[in-house]
Amino acid sequence: MTTAEPHPEHDPDRHPDTAGEAVREEVLALVRAMAPEADGPLGDADRLVDDLGYQSLRLVELTMALEETFDLPPFDRADLTGVATVGDVLALIDRHRGADS
Repeated sequence: MTTAEPHPEHDPDRHPDTAGEAVREEVLALVRAMAPEADGPLGDADRLVDDLGYQSLRLVELTMALEETFDLPPFDRADLTGVATVGDVLALIDRHRGADS
C-alpha cells in the first residue's frame, strides 16, 4: 500500500504561513477599500497619508474597521504612534493577533 502525497495546499511544510498570508491579504484589501486614493497594488512602503490619501477621520475609521475585522480590543494611542505605512499596519495587526494567542 502506498501513501499518497499531501496536496500542496494542505501540506503544512509547503505553506507554513497560510493563515498569515490570509490575514495579510485581508488587511491589504481593507486598507485599499478604505483608501481615498488607492491606485494599483499596495506595497508595505506605501504611506497612508501621503500615498493613499488618508486623513485623520479616515484613519480612525480604518483603525475601528481593523479592530472589528480581527476581533481585537481597541488600540491604545501608544500602539498607533508611528503607524504611517501599510507595512506598519500589517505589523500592528501581527503584534496584536500574536498577543491574543
